[in-house]
Amino acid sequence: MAWSLRRRLAVGGVILFTLFAFALGFAITSGMLLGIHGFLLGMVPFTFLAIVLLLAIPLVPIVLLWYTVSRLLGIPMNPFPDEDEQESEPETPLERLKNRYAAGEITESEFERQVDRLLDVEDRETDTRVEWYSAERRERERSY
Repeated sequence: MAWSLRRRLAVGGVILFTLFAFALGFAITSGMLLGIHGFLLGMVPFTFLAIVLLLAIPLVPIVLLWYTVSRLLGIPMNPFPDEDEQESEPETPLERLKNRYAAGEITESEFERQVDRLLDVEDRETDTRVEWYSAERRERERSY
């Protein structure tokens, strides 16, 4: 790919600006421009940099230790999972049956037979609950 004149000028300009900024920063931080005040002014950014580095050096092993322990214990890295990733309520037997039918694991006739069986079981459970509730209610009414 041929470098156009425009691209060469842009790269050259960036290089010259970087060299100028580096030379100006060196001059300011070494006190060459402003005497003793320039020297003190130049110490401020390096003091800030030293503080950041002194704080970061102990944090690196702490973060690495936390990462390693969380991976070993199986702690998820994302404390706020998306709705899709959140654990949903357990599937009902009917939902599992629908999923098996949709995946092609069972035939249509088998699906219908198992749906009828599930609905019969649910009806019997409902009838049992209603009978138990009715008996409980009659018992309470008798006690009054």
